[in-house]
Amino acid sequence: MKFILKIDQDLKVPEEWIEKWKISRVALLKSLGIEVKEIITQESKRGYHHWIHCESKKELSDEEINMLQFLCGDDPGRVYINSLRIKRGVKNWNKLFSKVLWRKAVMPLIFISGEGEIFDFKKIKSYRLVKI
Repeated sequence: MKFILKIDQDLKVPEEWIEKWKISRVALLKSLGIEVKEIITQESKRGYHHWIHCESKKELSDEEINMLQFLCGDDPGRVYINSLRIKRGVKNWNKLFSKVLWRKAVMPLIFISGEGEIFDFKKIKSYRLVKI
C-alpha cells in the first residue's frame, strides 16, 4: 500500500533540526514496518508542512494513518479534526489546511456535522449553544 503522511508543524526551527527530524521519522516509521520513499518539506507561514511518501505491506486504515501522522509530530489540533472527519466518514479527511479553524481550544469556531459538513461560526448570523 502506498500513502502519504501529511505533517503540519507550527514552529520554525534551524534547518539542521529539520534534517535530524527527517532521519528520526524514517527510523520511527521503519520500526513500525513502514518504508519511507521520500520526504518533501515546504516552509509555511508558522513552520513547516511535510509530505512523507510511504509504502507498507499491510493495508492501513484511515485511523492508523492519522495515528502515524500524530507519531510523526503532526499538529494535535489537526489530528483531532482528522479523527472527527474519519469518524463521520468524510472521504477526503487528510488535508493540510492553511486557514486557521480555531483560535482557542475552549471555544471552537467550527462545527463538523454528522454528515461531515463544516460550519464556520464566524459566518453564521445567530446560533444557540445547547448542552447535551
